[in-house]
Amino acid sequence: MGMPIVVVFMAQAGLRFVPIIMEQLFNILDAQTIRGVSQSRIERTKLLMLPLFITSLRRTRTMGLACEAKGFGARKWNNFYEVFEMKRSDKAIVFIIVVLSLVSLVVRFVFDMGVAGVGFIR
Repeated sequence: MGMPIVVVFMAQAGLRFVPIIMEQLFNILDAQTIRGVSQSRIERTKLLMLPLFITSLRRTRTMGLACEAKGFGARKWNNFYEVFEMKRSDKAIVFIIVVLSLVSLVVRFVFDMGVAGVGFIR
C-alpha cells in the first residue's frame, strides 16, 4: 500500500494495546470491588484512571525499550539482512573439522584408544 513502516508500526502497536488495556481495566475494577470501593460511578472512575494510566505507561515503556533493543528505525527496513556465502576459508575450516572428527572416531573405535564415556558398555 506504500505506507511508511513507522506509521504501520504505530497503528499496529495501538491496536495491540487495546486488549491489554481492557484486561488491565477489568483487573483494576475487580480489585476495587474486592476492596469495597463505593459504587459511585464518578468515584470509581476517579480511582480507576491513575492505575490504568500508570500500567499503560509501564507497558509502553517496555515496548519502547524492546524496539530500541531491536534497533527499530536505526536503518532502512529493506536491507536489514545480510547474504552469507561460504568462502574458501570457511570451506577449508569445515573440511578440517570433518577430517578431525573422522580421525578421532577411527582412533577411538578402530584402534580402541581414548577414554570411554561414563556408563559406556563394551
